[in-house]
Amino acid sequence: YIIRSNMTTLGGGRIVDTQAKRHRRRHPPTLQKLESLEFGTPSQIILNIIESAVPSTLDSLLSSSTMQEEEIVLTIDLLKAEKAVMSTSPDIEKSYFFTFKGWEEIGYLIKQSLNLFHVQFPLRQGMPREELRNKLTLPPGSFNAVVDVLEESRVLRDFTSLIALTGHESHLTEEQSRISEVYVGNISKGKFSPRTDLEIDADILNFLLDKGQLVRVSDGIVFSSDAFKEMLDGVRSYISQHGEITVGDFRDIFHTSRKYALGFMDYLDQQQITRRVGDARILRD
Repeated sequence: YIIRSNMTTLGGGRIVDTQAKRHRRRHPPTLQKLESLEFGTPSQIILNIIESAVPSTLDSLLSSSTMQEEEIVLTIDLLKAEKAVMSTSPDIEKSYFFTFKGWEEIGYLIKQSLNLFHVQFPLRQGMPREELRNKLTLPPGSFNAVVDVLEESRVLRDFTSLIALTGHESHLTEEQSRISEVYVGNISKGKFSPRTDLEIDADILNFLLDKGQLVRVSDGIVFSSDAFKEMLDGVRSYISQHGEITVGDFRDIFHTSRKYALGFMDYLDQQQITRRVGDARILRD
């Protein structure tokens, strides 16, 4: 570029970084980066950009360099073959790029974060997805791409809202097993009208729910899996014979109170098993 004032040339130069941010004067790392962008080989230029902006995409490489797309694609392929760059997809337009060192660092941080979470919360199936993403400070798109690669390589398991290390299995201690047996026994004893005043640690309860021993239909109302199945089969059978079922019908069939009947019926609506029509429920198609 050239800077002129009328017919007088004031100065000029060459733009090597189109996405530059403010930096300190004579900052050695910045000077080294600019020198690499101006005089470096295509491989040095691409590596420099990826190191500066983790992760990078084809669009960001195009906007941060003066290289053409074809040259960038060829350079990326070369760097991948040299194991200098890692991509998250064979489709270069959908891929995120990391330096190999950067990829190893992210993999280590993910495994370390998940391992610490499993040690701290052994009863939980996995770490909340957003909690892990926030630790990595990655945007959703690149984070999801990283998770997909690590799941494919069997480093971790993706449960949509939760993520766990491969091989992690939630388990109860001997004391927790005793507590859970007593709790499940009391819930089962109540059958269609289980007690709602029983206290249990939230992690143990969630463990029992995940394992299918209990079904929570609303806050405070938990049924044993056997009682739940019996009620579900009964509702389906009744609707098949009568076309619909009301909360009152349910209450009379299972000799329970309106509180349990309403909680159960609302849960079936939420699970898309039934649909409310006026004061009655019908089965969904």
